[in-house]
Amino acid sequence: MEKSRFVLMEKTTGDTAVDGLIAGLVAGLTMGLFLALGGLLNGRQLLETLSFFDPARAGSWLPGLLAHLAVSSIYGVIFALLLRVLAWIRPSLLAQVW
Repeated sequence: MEKSRFVLMEKTTGDTAVDGLIAGLVAGLTMGLFLALGGLLNGRQLLETLSFFDPARAGSWLPGLLAHLAVSSIYGVIFALLLRVLAWIRPSLLAQVW
């Protein structure tokens, strides 16, 4: 009978940043769905709601969608890295914040 060995590897800062990036994208898509629903309830079309996020104010929906996802991804990375630093400084405080 073979013995299984599990190696516990600690996450690196890069792993944490990638996890935050993915979580930010998921959160951005979720928030985008709520924004689309809110726009539909106000009588706007989906693409019109996304065009509000266009940084050039040209009224295009694709740059608006990409800008929204980029900002949410950056916020996800920052939040994940701040939680990592908080866990390093005071692990007991992390549980209270979480």
